[in-house]
Amino acid sequence: MAKAFNLGKKAGVMILVIITMITIASAAPLEIRIEEKVNTTATPQPYTGDGPTFNYTTNVTGYVNITNTGDDPIYDIWIALNLKNMAGNCQHYWDNTTVTVTVGPSITIPDRINKAGVFNTSGANCFIHIPLLKKNEIVSVFYDVDDSSMGIASGAPFIVSEIYDPPKIPARGVYTWTVYFNVSLNETWWLSTALGGLSNNNVMLNITKYLSNQSDHFGSPNWVYLNLSDNTTNKGSSEIFNSPYSTATETDALNVTNILLNTTSEGNKYVNISFKVTGNYSNSTAAPYYFEPFGFAVFNFSLLEGGNISGSYVVDVFAIGNASINVTKYGPNETSYWFGNASITNTASGLTYILTNVTMWATATGDFSNVISGPQEWTPGATLTPGGSWNTSESEDTKGISFQYTQVPIIWANATFKLIQSPTSGWGTNNTTMHDYNANYGSNFIVIEKIYIIGTYLVKVTKHVKFNETASAANNNVFDIYLVVENIGGNYSPYVYVYDLIPQNFSEFNWDYNWSSLGDGDWVNKSSMFAGNGSQDFSGSPLYGTYYKGLYWRLMPLNHSANGDGNYEDWDEIENNQTVVIFYQLNGTGDFSVLDAFIVGIDPMYSLNEQTSPKITLVSGAKATNYETALATFAFAGFGILLFALRRNGRNGE
Repeated sequence: MAKAFNLGKKAGVMILVIITMITIASAAPLEIRIEEKVNTTATPQPYTGDGPTFNYTTNVTGYVNITNTGDDPIYDIWIALNLKNMAGNCQHYWDNTTVTVTVGPSITIPDRINKAGVFNTSGANCFIHIPLLKKNEIVSVFYDVDDSSMGIASGAPFIVSEIYDPPKIPARGVYTWTVYFNVSLNETWWLSTALGGLSNNNVMLNITKYLSNQSDHFGSPNWVYLNLSDNTTNKGSSEIFNSPYSTATETDALNVTNILLNTTSEGNKYVNISFKVTGNYSNSTAAPYYFEPFGFAVFNFSLLEGGNISGSYVVDVFAIGNASINVTKYGPNETSYWFGNASITNTASGLTYILTNVTMWATATGDFSNVISGPQEWTPGATLTPGGSWNTSESEDTKGISFQYTQVPIIWANATFKLIQSPTSGWGTNNTTMHDYNANYGSNFIVIEKIYIIGTYLVKVTKHVKFNETASAANNNVFDIYLVVENIGGNYSPYVYVYDLIPQNFSEFNWDYNWSSLGDGDWVNKSSMFAGNGSQDFSGSPLYGTYYKGLYWRLMPLNHSANGDGNYEDWDEIENNQTVVIFYQLNGTGDFSVLDAFIVGIDPMYSLNEQTSPKITLVSGAKATNYETALATFAFAGFGILLFALRRNGRNGE
């Protein structure tokens, strides 16, 4: 008769798999297995670099699984546990026995068992009593590990690092990005556990990566196409298969198996996995960008050498099996003396006992409470293997019981014996740490994956270069530069980055380097739309000689529906935050080239979030994954302006 109860937040765990791997090779007939299971969710955070960082939420639960792996029935099982770092109390979780199982922090233990040399309860905070456990029967006890007090709740056994190239893709089109998936042992987390690290342990890890277009499985239905290809790994082996959570293709999942990690060397602490994802994201709802899930990874892991996170252990076990006891009585002799002996025999086929106590006494025939002799006690400490026996006549001190009684007495005997601690013929313990089971995915260690998708805004920048005759003099050749930034698309834009280069033999004119103040030689016409700026000196770079400095401006998100005419005096659009005008003045001296000033750049790919100062380099030629170039060309074709795509070095350090 199976029994279960609702564990609240633990209720999603399947009973039959919680008790996995109970019958392991060479298990003791009475196997007490402490299994601690790690439930971790790694959630990606909005990112500004090449990929997301992750927030971790970890919950560790424990199960004490008691199994009869032998052929003999085992009776009267008492187990004392010290469940360290436990939150709350231990609870009966499940069993398939026909008896009532008692579990709790304090239960009544018979005096003949609860004494030194028989059953040690020192330090125990959880007790279990099982009256009968037959072959292949199991009892499972649950406890919750106090993750917060151990300092492991907001961490995880593994650190996940994920980089996308490119880090963001456009919507409404088929695009490919490479995923660099690095998983390393989190040594700080393991040091916080009772294991004190992994110096003597190996971790076996399997990772399954699913692409998904199902919202119930960490995906989005807006993915009309998803495909996985070009998989590599530096440890284990990888194979592509069909994800059950994506209806797009039949090659949209990846299984990486037999990843062995340990701390013996730096190279053994991590695994590097890479693969390409090709997707088409088509959302009918307008938005400047989307931070959307495209699947998830599932970790299955275990510690090969065992051990648990909380430090819990079995204090002691008392149990018995099949045996026989007999009493031999003879007498009286001529002086009315009666004599008796007791014999205890192990009748089990595969169990070994320690005989701790034998007691004999005699009572009157009509009144069992009328003790006329004894009790006489023996503490032999004898080991009884299957078929073995012990008789009180073997005692060197007292050969059985003898007493004088003129009537016919009843001679009694009882024995206390217990199952030996032995991996082959008694009780044994096993400790392990592994992933928590999930009925859908196989594991509750889940890494969610999201990528930024550029929405349907369309940003245009127009550069005007005009000679300022009024400001010029004999030694000055002043030019007014207007950068007109417009959102001509149908949706609100994210932050926008605008880039420009100052040619050689030009210098800043009438600048106070405060772009929020009007009336001088450098300003943004609406300070509320100005979000930051920066520059880079090109001395020593390949650009030096044509350009001496690069500039960038970060603008607040622009409203949509500008007309795109490039007019720097369109006051209505400026007031409505559809257009932003950047103005500065340059002075040309010596052999300057005005033609070199006709260059401007805009970044529609990397402007989804506020970022730190980018570095500016000039990119020439074409590249299939250079979506900045593709978007810029699409946005500005037909407007008669010269465009260069400017990309920043070191995406991680933007």
